[in-house]
Amino acid sequence: MVNVFKNRNFSFLFIGRLITNLGDSIYAIAAMWLVFNLTNDPFYTGLASAIVFIPQLFGFIFGPLVDRLSLKFTLIITQVMEGLLILCVPVASYFNVLNVWIVIIVMFLASVFSEISYPAQSSILPRILKEEDLVHGNSLMSFAYQGIDFALTAVSGLLLVYIGVINIYIVDSITFILAGIMFLNINIKNNQKTDDKKSKAGLKEIISNYKKDLKVGLNFVKNSFIPKLLIPLVIANGLFGMINAILPAFSISKGGDEYYGYYMAAWSVGMLLGSLIAPLFQKFPIGRVIILSTFISFIIWFVSFLSNPVLSLILFGIANVTLGIVNVLIFTMFQTLIPEELLGRVFAVISSISSIALPFGSILGGFLGSIIDSSYVYLMGAISLLFVSVYWIVYPKLRNLPSYNKMNKENYIFFEKGQEISQ
Repeated sequence: MVNVFKNRNFSFLFIGRLITNLGDSIYAIAAMWLVFNLTNDPFYTGLASAIVFIPQLFGFIFGPLVDRLSLKFTLIITQVMEGLLILCVPVASYFNVLNVWIVIIVMFLASVFSEISYPAQSSILPRILKEEDLVHGNSLMSFAYQGIDFALTAVSGLLLVYIGVINIYIVDSITFILAGIMFLNINIKNNQKTDDKKSKAGLKEIISNYKKDLKVGLNFVKNSFIPKLLIPLVIANGLFGMINAILPAFSISKGGDEYYGYYMAAWSVGMLLGSLIAPLFQKFPIGRVIILSTFISFIIWFVSFLSNPVLSLILFGIANVTLGIVNVLIFTMFQTLIPEELLGRVFAVISSISSIALPFGSILGGFLGSIIDSSYVYLMGAISLLFVSVYWIVYPKLRNLPSYNKMNKENYIFFEKGQEISQ
């Protein structure tokens, strides 16, 4: 795994992702906590969560742009814009005009740029790493996302008290700029013929190519096994959206303000450990790994619901270990099956479809959290995992998925007759 750091481009990508999450991990908590403190109403945390998820529904629109634009340029400009947007909250606080709607609007716009950055980061990895290094690369990128998240969310409650939520926004803004500097050092060999073709294209041709690219991405997903794979994820994401909305209120009911940071830390450390040990499972059939992982997580999550605050935290973290494993293996499978020139638009379509239930789940979770005990909404997260496990068992093609390196692309990706890949 350490050998991938010999790749200079991967090192800069990894460090950039690590720096971004240095501030972003706490910002995610600070933003939701700020909304809850400004309103003291779970409905508004649900609304804020839903608004942040909305850009993910339209990620398929950004995919063709990512494939057409320079990946390096996309990574840099998205980081700079996110940094400037987040800085608006401290500025509004300084002039005493800060309110919940400013916070929510900033969350939405920052999420838009993050959604553009997401397919770019997913697309760049297969271009700078060999195929046999992808699992290790994805594992380390997941660590970059989850590792800092765990380290800081574990003390996020204390940081909110002693540093202050506004100062957290300032630190986060700086980290985005630093991440942009790291991405500036990444070098990607571009296809000169393709670049010349892009530079000579007029506005009409650019629009025509964009529509064609979008159609190719949608058709690619449609003519594959991916839709069956995404159906249970849509349902599960809706229920996870509900949990995200009620987590501030739920954590207070468990043990006080600081427990929000603790539950987020448990979530992060579970995903972190799962992503780090995921390479150990790359030779196992993906179908069986997902079935067993989600069912085990369901059992542990359910027991967490019944337990005291401390045990509930521990079990909640353990339940997310297997989910971290599943996340890395599925992403690696997609990167292996999807042609390199289609990665951006296809990943964007996948992200949009899988996230379609998140905003609706967040709104529903916030509403339910305002009229019933938030712990019952928490229980629904366990139910979503059971649904995923059962769904995988029912469909033979999903149940019998082999390890990603043993997959025959022709068995899972089907092109219509005459369909061409736009480059």
